[in-house]
Amino acid sequence: TNDGIRFWCRILDGRSNSAVRQTEDSYYNVMTGTEYLATFGLESFCWNWLYKKAFLNKQNLKFDVVINEDFRFISSFLLDNPMIVSTSYRFYNLVVRDGSITTSKDPEHLRRGVYDTLETLLLLKEKILSYKDTIPVLYDKCLSSLQSKMPHIFSRLLGSNLSKEEYLEIVNCCRKEELLPLPTQKDSIKIRITNRVINFISQHPSLLTFAKYLHNLFFIPLLKPRLNRYK
Repeated sequence: TNDGIRFWCRILDGRSNSAVRQTEDSYYNVMTGTEYLATFGLESFCWNWLYKKAFLNKQNLKFDVVINEDFRFISSFLLDNPMIVSTSYRFYNLVVRDGSITTSKDPEHLRRGVYDTLETLLLLKEKILSYKDTIPVLYDKCLSSLQSKMPHIFSRLLGSNLSKEEYLEIVNCCRKEELLPLPTQKDSIKIRITNRVINFISQHPSLLTFAKYLHNLFFIPLLKPRLNRYK
């Protein structure tokens, strides 16, 4: 029997109600959570899954009251090694709207987002540590998934009211846990450039104030609306 079904969605732009450009493919796979993680790494979203209640109760899986709770929940679910079905069929319409909690620019909300997301990354890093020697490909895939969240942390960090001391504490923690520096030799050009910028900022804390200024002046109003993370 299956403990979860992974499907996909049709993504709609809340401003125009039109579908965002998406790659169409077709697949249907049955695998364990361990096999899924070794192939794809950690998941970011939990709403494109169906879950067996008995499995959730057995593993005592539930949502924590944190920002990015969906990432924490689905990653914990997969790390508990369920039997899953993965399909490309689109069961769900996701409407992305400006002004939602995920797009909030309030400095205090961004501050909380930094710490909640970092807490999740550290929790999941501890869970995958045992695979470093036993299933290294799974560890590498999952670590890469954790590192992919660092741009979200830095975007929130640069828009928040965190002090330089708090910034240094966060950067040092990320270095210790192998979340920094970020890889710059793979993925798309946009990701490589973003990772290089983050690495540079994290290595030069004296530039924090200037980086915050540029982020709030240019990135938020001019660039961020063009960078749709669902494309």
